[in-house]
Parts: sequence; structure tokens; C-alpha cells
Amino acid sequence: MSRRLAVMLRKRANVNPNIWLMRRFDRHPFVMSYPKLVALDTDWTIWWGWLDINKLGKGRNAYNPLEDNLEQENGSEWILRDRTNHKERIGMYGKVPDIIYDILKNGAKLAIVSRNKSKPACDRALWWFKATDRKKPIIDMVDFDEVYDGEILFDDEATNNLVRVVEGQSLQSYSDPMFIGFAGMDEQTVNLLTQGHHRVDLTESARWGYAIAKFFAEWIKQDAFGPNAKTYVCELWARDRNKFLATNKIWFPEEGKFLNNVHTQTAFQIGWDQENRDAQAARWGSPTPYILFSRHWRMSEMPPSIGSGRWNEMVIYTQIQDALMLTIPLSEQQVIEKIQLGGKFVPFEQQLSAWNIKVPNETWAEFRKYRENIRA
Repeated sequence: MSRRLAVMLRKRANVNPNIWLMRRFDRHPFVMSYPKLVALDTDWTIWWGWLDINKLGKGRNAYNPLEDNLEQENGSEWILRDRTNHKERIGMYGKVPDIIYDILKNGAKLAIVSRNKSKPACDRALWWFKATDRKKPIIDMVDFDEVYDGEILFDDEATNNLVRVVEGQSLQSYSDPMFIGFAGMDEQTVNLLTQGHHRVDLTESARWGYAIAKFFAEWIKQDAFGPNAKTYVCELWARDRNKFLATNKIWFPEEGKFLNNVHTQTAFQIGWDQENRDAQAARWGSPTPYILFSRHWRMSEMPPSIGSGRWNEMVIYTQIQDALMLTIPLSEQQVIEKIQLGGKFVPFEQQLSAWNIKVPNETWAEFRKYRENIRA
């Protein structure tokens, strides 16, 4: 998930890493024509900083409406501030005028799509900021002005499409499939995945793991779906070994603020959590798309057979799920047989080198802290 833009790609050189800039489509060998519409977000995309309506006009002699308190900082065309509190500032990124010029030059429509809490404040900032013409506000160039608090945007980054699945939901057409592990899923998710669709679900705590999938197939009933829900243990396969091994993978430490989504939060909060996690993964050398691994302490409901130490989790995001993975639901008897095989399946923490999983120093420190004998 992303609060960024609908048709945007990763940053170019010398631009703040929090902004996503459009790649020149005429230079991209896989795009035949320029898009008809390009959507830009506001906070941390067109400008750095938060334009927070709840913080505007809190000083003396404030104007009403609150957006009237925005003014240029010392006459700058690039930075705006709150006239009553100069610490509240936003600034347009230097490449934004060039991007907007490129969009309009190629005949595309320009949309502003944002979850900012105040459309009037955003419109006012876009009135102050100029592009293509020093006298023409950006807001005057906008065809679609969609600013709504709580709106959800989904990242459609082209580089996430590792391989398009065009050969159906089986492994027979793939020369080198690779078994990954097991997952506990609800019936609706299984149906979506086996039909070639993807999972968009914010209510289920997504736990992908080794051999404890049977436990989670039952646990998600009380966690999200109810006691009468139909759930499955599924095998998870990569359709192509080489593409799986080439995909970015990172092992996050359990401790810290970046790991967990709290699925009872709003979609807005979950979206922010995901973006913060993506930014941290990039700082550790694994930009999106990536597969996330982690370890978690035993849950009180777990049976004794699972053991007393930490258990593994693997999280696979939608783009990689669509492009690379295959889900096969198992019968109860098949689950029993698979678990009895036990040792034939190598736990994730023993695959660090074989699967090219990046392990940050913080994660190694956590392994040592809990005296886990895990090696590269």
C-alpha cells in the first residue's frame, strides 16, 4: 500500500528519498506511450513536510479560514510557513516543476490525490507554488483535485511486476519451481489466490511460517474471521527459483517500532506503518519490492509441540504474491502427512545464505541477545 502516487516510479538522483518521481516513459523500453493521467500526492511528494490544518493559525492574530495563514517564507517561491508560527513550514521539491512540465508537455492530465485532512489548505499551497510559468499556480494546472482524509492509494510500481503469471494456477509449466513453506489462510483468501487474484485484507494478521501454519489456520478464526470460518493450511511455492532468489529479502528484528501492523488500526494508520517499514528496509539495503522475515515469541495459545523459543514469520506483499508465488490448499490428511515429514523442510533461519536474505546488524544483535545459534 502507498500514500504516494498512482503512476509514479522511484526517485531520480539528487532528490529527497521520500519523493517518488515519474520516470521518463519515452526512455522506458516496456512502455509504449505516455500515460493519459498522472497523479501526485501532496505531503512528502510535491512538498517536504506535513501541511497539518490542526497546527495552522495557532499563534497570535491568526486569520480565518486557517489556510489564509500560509505565506511565503521571506519571499521564497519554494517555501511556505504559518504566519503565526514560523516553525510550521513546507517546501516544494526542486524537481517538481520539471515533472509537471513533462506531464503537461506530453498531453497528460494532472491529478492531485491525497489523504491530507484539509483540501482548502492543500489548494492554497498549490496556489502559492508555481510550475512551468512563474506566474501560474500549480492548482490552475490540475484537472482532478481529489484530496480526502482517509483515502487509500495502492502502489502500482512497474518494477514490482517481476514476472506476469500467464500460464494458469499450476506448477506444470514452470521449469524450476521452489517450495517455500506453509501458510494458514481463510477460505476467501484461498479462493482469491487460487483463481489468480490477490489478497487485499487489513483485518487478518498475516502470518506466514514453517510448520505452525496449522495453528494459525485455527488462530485466525478467533483473530479475524469467527469460529465458523473455513480455513486451510496451504503450501506456498515460488514459480521460478531464480526469480525468487533474486528478489530482495530482509530479516527485521522483532524489537522496535517498524515491524508490526496493528490490524485493528485504520487503513490510514496501517498505510503509514507500511511506508515507514519500507523506508527502513530501503535504508538497510532492501528497497521494495521485498520479502520480510522475522521471529516472534511464543504465543500463549500455542500447543507444546511448537516449542518454547521464537518462531519464524515470512510476509509476502501483493506485488510479489501476484507475480511469483503459487498457493496450494491442503486437506487435513495432507497437512498431517506434511508435518510428519518435519525435518525435510529447512527452517527459514537456516536459509539466510541460500535464499540471499539480508540481515541488518540490529537483527544479528537480537539473535545474540536471545542466544539463538543462527549463522549466515
